[in-house]
Order: sequence, then structure tokens, then C-alpha cells
Amino acid sequence: MNKIFLILVLIASSYGQAKGIERMGVGTSNCSLFLDKSESIDALTMTVFGSYAQGAFATMNTVSRQLFPDAKIILTFSPDTAVLRRVLRKHCDDNLTQNFHDAVLEVWIGNAK
Repeated sequence: MNKIFLILVLIASSYGQAKGIERMGVGTSNCSLFLDKSESIDALTMTVFGSYAQGAFATMNTVSRQLFPDAKIILTFSPDTAVLRRVLRKHCDDNLTQNFHDAVLEVWIGNAK
């Protein structure tokens, strides 16, 4: 039952960019906005972006464990705040117009071990 629920949540969340809700939430912003906010001294804004990324990573870590419980290698990526900030900045520097949610997922895919 848990696997079905997680799959349904992932499917539903993949439609977060549907028409009418483009402007809602941190995940729908782009990498340029993230870079602008991460260079400012506003720690709260960076915390919002970082919390979003950590939540997405936690979800992907859980999903990989739930879907493949018997796998010998479980893919996880749980960086501390400093590593998270650097990894996201590096990825967003190369992909300025990319949606932040997509950038977070690509960072997880590229770094999960």
C-alpha cells in the first residue's frame, strides 16, 4: 500500500507545472532566481530553497528504498547545507533557465550513490 501511495504522490507532483499554477512555490521558480537569492544576505530565502531541495532529496531517498527494498545498493543523497548550496549553485550556473524543481532532481540523480 505504501508503494502505491508513493507512486501516486510522485505522479501527482510531476504535474505541478500545469497551467494555472506556474507561479506557485519555490520549485516552479528558475535557477536564475535561486542564484540571485543565494548570493543575497537574506538567510531566510536561502533556507526556503534549501528546505525545498532537502525535502525533494528525502522523498527521492525514501522512494528508492520503498521501490527497491531488496536492492544491494540503495541510491541516496543527503548533503549538509554547505554541500547542498555549492552543488545547486554549480548546477544552476550551467542551467540558468531551468526550472528549480528539475534542477534539484537532476542534482539528486547525478549525486545519489
